[in-house]
Amino acid sequence: MLDITRDRPVKVAVKVAVPVRDHPKFNFVGKLLGPKGNSMKRLQEETMCKMAVLGRGSMRDRKKEEEMRASGDSRYAHLFEDLHVEISTFAAPAEAHARIAYALAEVRRFLVPIKRMILRNGSSLALMLYPSPNAKLMYGQVAMLGLPSYMLRKGIMCQASIALISCFAWLNNVNTKT
Repeated sequence: MLDITRDRPVKVAVKVAVPVRDHPKFNFVGKLLGPKGNSMKRLQEETMCKMAVLGRGSMRDRKKEEEMRASGDSRYAHLFEDLHVEISTFAAPAEAHARIAYALAEVRRFLVPIKRMILRNGSSLALMLYPSPNAKLMYGQVAMLGLPSYMLRKGIMCQASIALISCFAWLNNVNTKT
């Protein structure tokens, strides 16, 4: 039960399932963590939530994971569960739930295997490699693609993201040249 009349901080935690069974060949842990864990760090700073990838398959070394699971230590109890992302925050009730909602929306983008969608059509790969230099990007196209919204807000558009957006627009017959 929550007491919302007082702004006493509460801890809110959520476990988000990673769809490993639906996409067994996709590296979700690598996509979530990013190079040197920078994607996860950025997500934590942006959403003001703590995040951890836990569960079976969350560790790099499979042998060590098996040893820790066999040890029976309570610290490694998460290794018996399916792969998931644990999101938690500590704030006033309304703020805590708003942070969690924002974090869920951001994490969802990492749990959609975009590579699979793009590589289904052979010619879309060519568009990904050679994007149109005149392509103009709109927020709706970025949101439909599932790219992080900070890329648009901060004006960070790299060649790869322009390629992905023009590929997505081509697949959906959307004219990006305005």
